Amino acid sequence: MKIISTLILILAISPVYAEIYKCEENGIISYQQFPCKEGGTEFIPPKDISPEQQKAAIEKLDREIAIQAEQKQQQQEADDKERLIRAQEEKADAAAQNARANTAQVLQNARQTEQIRNQNQRPYFPIAPVNPPDNFPIAPTDPIIPEPLPANN
Repeated sequence: MKIISTLILILAISPVYAEIYKCEENGIISYQQFPCKEGGTEFIPPKDISPEQQKAAIEKLDREIAIQAEQKQQQQEADDKERLIRAQEEKADAAAQNARANTAQVLQNARQTEQIRNQNQRPYFPIAPVNPPDNFPIAPTDPIIPEPLPANN
């Protein structure tokens, strides 16, 4: 089975040589495998290019690939820089927003503190110590013991 599939693959890959005709009808050029109805010529495709032409084509292709790779690298670097700048701008915006929020909180705290001070502020009237006059009776320091009540018989 492997031999048959290999042979079919080789036959399918092998180049097909067929005659090609170049026909021109009403100013339209077409290529076909059958001879033209009116006029036309057999078209013979050009042969392979020379080894020098192949080398030149390879060098040209390599240069173009290198240029594209360099452009891609430059574009990637530019995109990275742009992403970094955007991230820094977003960070700065967030910091500014936090600063505004902190400022608003500080102002709110200051207003509340002022309100509490105003509510708790009582007029202060210092009271001078009063010394009793010399003839002022002073209460005895001994406890007063009540006398017993008379008993009723």
